[in-house]
Amino acid sequence: MDKNSTLRDRLRELGIKIVDLANMLDISRPTLYKHIESYETNALENLDSSYIALFNYITQNEFINAKNVFIYITQNILRLKEKDFQNKVTITGNAQKDAFITLLLESNRFDDLLGYFISCYELLEKDTLSDESKAFLQPLLKLYESLGLKL
Repeated sequence: MDKNSTLRDRLRELGIKIVDLANMLDISRPTLYKHIESYETNALENLDSSYIALFNYITQNEFINAKNVFIYITQNILRLKEKDFQNKVTITGNAQKDAFITLLLESNRFDDLLGYFISCYELLEKDTLSDESKAFLQPLLKLYESLGLKL
């Protein structure tokens, strides 16, 4: 690795494509190009510290490869984003609701039911229901009943 090489040169040297890096970071290619430009021109005040650390890791470690870079991203950037996201989920103030929202986001176990629940919610917002709508709501009513709850 040449001391005068740029971040772009180093990415090329490692065989890391901009599109792959952008996908891994969950940002657009134009945004990644702006971040790289800021880093290369030393306009670091425009950059998140996690990107500065990543770019330093890439440019200052001679003996790394693409796999090391992707592991670094997973361990240092994606986990931080995940923790950030989990902190934002706790906005309802209801621990059970927050736990369920987190479960919905992290699992696909209830995906098939979500459409039904959304439709039920929309029907329950109406003042009057057709016989068809009442029949559609029956499974939800039975669920509530079996749990000893009122709808």
